[in-house]
Amino acid sequence: MIRIENLKEVENFPGRVRFKLDDAASGTLDAVSEALSQSLDEYGIPYTLQFDEVESGGLFSKQRERCLCIINPQHVADYFKYCIRMSVTGNVAFATINYYGQSALTGKKNLEEDRKKSGSLGRMALGAIFKTDNSAFEAEYQYYDVVDEAIKDTFGI
Repeated sequence: MIRIENLKEVENFPGRVRFKLDDAASGTLDAVSEALSQSLDEYGIPYTLQFDEVESGGLFSKQRERCLCIINPQHVADYFKYCIRMSVTGNVAFATINYYGQSALTGKKNLEEDRKKSGSLGRMALGAIFKTDNSAFEAEYQYYDVVDEAIKDTFGI
């Protein structure tokens, strides 16, 4: 279960992708899962597609919406995850693409940048001792770039 408050917008993506349906089945998360799987396979990266639900609303007005999540199986706890939600109006489908979760390396990198900017000698010394592994950080963001491309290929963005 994913809380809607935990979803963040993916940079360089429109908030919502609109596309015309060839048939009613093409507007389902199952169809998106199949197409996305083919696209991700072409890029040869590790991934797991799993269905989940996004929960919104308060105590007495909870709403749940089915979603499709893209997860790196080698970094389940320390990479961001993607969340795709679908809605259909007439012959038009709308896909909303967000991300959620946390990235351990992004958190370390942000902390490192804060230490540099602080001007405090002690904090800067800590930054020199606890450095982020830049190659791992680059690899993580290259993974996100490839997933972004696969999503763009799938939706024709």
